[in-house]
Amino acid sequence: TNYIIGGVDVKPVVDQIAFFSSRGPVQWLRQSVVTRLDKPDIAAPGIVICSARSSNLLGPCNDTSVPIFNNNEYVGSQGTSMAAPMVAGAAAVILQAHPNWTPQQVKQLLMDHAVDNPNQALAVEGRGRMDLYGALHSAIQEPLFVRGDANNDGAVDITDPINILGFLFTGNPVELSCMDAADVNDSGTLNITDGIHLLNFLFNPNSTDGTDKISDPYPGKGSDPTSDDLGCNI
Repeated sequence: TNYIIGGVDVKPVVDQIAFFSSRGPVQWLRQSVVTRLDKPDIAAPGIVICSARSSNLLGPCNDTSVPIFNNNEYVGSQGTSMAAPMVAGAAAVILQAHPNWTPQQVKQLLMDHAVDNPNQALAVEGRGRMDLYGALHSAIQEPLFVRGDANNDGAVDITDPINILGFLFTGNPVELSCMDAADVNDSGTLNITDGIHLLNFLFNPNSTDGTDKISDPYPGKGSDPTSDDLGCNI
């Protein structure tokens, strides 16, 4: 999975997007078809970064506060060349903790727990500045699920609203594997609206009232982006 990364100027202004960081969206024309891509996905530190020096580069880091930087093995640089390895390293740390995760799961986790700057537009910072600690801590604490997949069988299908309605209304209710997944509209409460919402999603996908949409995380696995008392037994 490819990340589209913006550069964050963390010095001297915290979480200020670098002036040279490419803004989104972007679109191109190929064979009479216009393709649009929203970017960036996420932002990472990319200004005044001290990094390992290639033999083809000259000049030490400007940061004299850390002695190890003051030799020929390190160099100060900026740009996506610095921001991208930050994200790659974060992905490696998450995969070390969860070696069976897919690239999409790792990407979704980092995006879900990025720190949003309310003064920056989505087309400037994406989901926000990467927060590895928050993402990793969340991954340890929160199970990953697909919104709508109430029985956790890996698919959102007719069995899910049946299970939701059975849980709510039958005398011998079925046990839902994931209450968070059954909370289709992410309201924080499981009720008949979720079953109706899911049926509408399955059988009336062209509705205009918004009930043909499932709240994140969907369609890929992820953690709950909102705080509530619902959980998962997975």
